[in-house]
Amino acid sequence: MELSERKIAAQFQLLVGAAETVLAGMFGRKAPADRELAAFYRTNRQCGSRDRAFINRTVYTLLRHWGWARKLAGERLVSELETGKALPSERDVSALLFFALACGGNDRESLSSAARIIGVQVPGGLTALPRETRAAAAAGALDIPMTFREEELLPEWARPLLPADFARRMPERPPMWLRINRNGQDHVLEELAAAGVAVETFPEFPEAAAVSAPSVNLAVLPCFQKGEVEVQDLASQCIVRFCAPRRKERWFDPCAGAGGKTLAIAEAMGRTGTVVAGDVRERILLELRRRARRSGYPDIVTRCHDGRPWRGLKPFDGVLIDAPCSCSGVWRRAPWGPWTMEEADIAKYAEKQTGILHSFSPCVKPGGVLVYATCSAFRQENEEVVERFLGAHPDFVLSRAPDPFTGAPGDGFMHMPEGFDCDIMFAAKMERKK
Repeated sequence: MELSERKIAAQFQLLVGAAETVLAGMFGRKAPADRELAAFYRTNRQCGSRDRAFINRTVYTLLRHWGWARKLAGERLVSELETGKALPSERDVSALLFFALACGGNDRESLSSAARIIGVQVPGGLTALPRETRAAAAAGALDIPMTFREEELLPEWARPLLPADFARRMPERPPMWLRINRNGQDHVLEELAAAGVAVETFPEFPEAAAVSAPSVNLAVLPCFQKGEVEVQDLASQCIVRFCAPRRKERWFDPCAGAGGKTLAIAEAMGRTGTVVAGDVRERILLELRRRARRSGYPDIVTRCHDGRPWRGLKPFDGVLIDAPCSCSGVWRRAPWGPWTMEEADIAKYAEKQTGILHSFSPCVKPGGVLVYATCSAFRQENEEVVERFLGAHPDFVLSRAPDPFTGAPGDGFMHMPEGFDCDIMFAAKMERKK
């Protein structure tokens, strides 16, 4: 059903307010956009599901193209905004949202509505043009002629530190990935299909499925409520495949967070071993315990700690250090990330990661494995941390176990299979000498 002109204007006004809230929080308090949007909806109860979907989609599109939007806004406005000194005017925000809708290119009705509201013309055939050309045409419609380059989607400091195709991938969010437990693989896909949820499956990963655009709230489906399926990105699932836990082993996940990899390790062991999941945050472990109960895992133990092993902890067959990091590998899902961190933050993360490795490596028994993982794309947080650790710990060596995806001789590092639209994660597998 098409929206009336009055409703369109009201919805766009809500969008402007949401964008102002996000930009103020993002640059003033370094707050994540999803948290700021949640706060906006709490104070704007009139936002229905359709409004929220439109606002979320458009604000995230603006953030994914912020490198271009800030160029369009100009040095003075960007300086005031990104230093928290001032917010742009309603007119400026409206123009940036029109620009974002043009860059996105897949919301013609909203683009036309935004153009009418701010009094500009949508260039003919805009949505069929390549992204850079769409951006230039939208800038021209705003009487700010300029060109845009793909690399400008990232901060200048980050460009030489990231993979060559990183900027090209930034504008598009990867799909939602699911991990289907073994006891549900026969019927979960049928249940999703019956609910109208379109998924893509892959022979290489029978336990994984990609959902491009969920049409229903997946959490209400019986397969979710019974714990037969979890939301977990493919890259995260690959970390657990790389760990290769075996039946009846004991594993330790001291940076478990909400426990996605903890649950996957328990599942990979056929619920026959033990996984001790720890974190410095008691609150987040409550979510892990809830998820473990829902899925019926009897072999998961949680423990809040102070960042060091506690007395009486026995050595494990395997330890997974899923270290806190810059999260640059998930910037496509959290597009505020490139603009709320600085290059100096990478060294701070690397120092913290090295300390965590030093603290928990004694928890690996002789002959056991230590897996270090991040969701970072920066070498300083990945290979360089591993090199520094191995240099200080001669009792550990890189594992030569076969590559879990190809069976080829391994080099100790996880190499993600090509051609899968997912997050970027790094992992190194080390063995403790007997």
